[in-house]
Amino acid sequence: MAYAECGSLFEFLHGSEQREYTMAMAIDWMIQCIQGINHMHSMEPILIHRDLKTANLLLTKNYRNLKIGDFGNATDLGTMMTDMSGTAGYIAPKVLLGNTYTEKCDIYSFGIVLWEVMARRKPFHHLSDPNTIAKMYLPTKDERPILFDIIPNCEKFRFVIENCWDQEPKNRPTVKEIQLTDIPCLNIIMRP
Repeated sequence: MAYAECGSLFEFLHGSEQREYTMAMAIDWMIQCIQGINHMHSMEPILIHRDLKTANLLLTKNYRNLKIGDFGNATDLGTMMTDMSGTAGYIAPKVLLGNTYTEKCDIYSFGIVLWEVMARRKPFHHLSDPNTIAKMYLPTKDERPILFDIIPNCEKFRFVIENCWDQEPKNRPTVKEIQLTDIPCLNIIMRP
């Protein structure tokens, strides 16, 4: 495995050395993430990561390149999946309820990651006690992180995020349907 000299996206966003980044840089990371998910979902059989989160997105080349890491929970679609794999705050509701699930659980997690990068906040940060149990219970009741934390005037992000984290997996887009181009707010600086 290649060494990711710049650490994880989680460290970049929330670590002690929080750096500024542009909206254009954030979109580029998310496009690279989509490309990685597309590669996994295009395999035969389909590979499902099951633990997409900013801590598993690794940065290289002066924070410009993003790679998906930690395939410890990954499995192919042909496997009967009813176990709860993943990290609280990023796990799709069907996974939390112990139902059989598909690659759409990665799409849900991507929606949370996209929200986190655009809001620069941890999932469910608004809770007075954002513990693991709360972060696992709320998505099953159709609760999500607060969309208004996203930068104003970027409605396209809200639309993509809401579609990705839809309660019903069949309503979520495929990775090929997710579009992050033509965003009017590319010059915005994202500050800690």
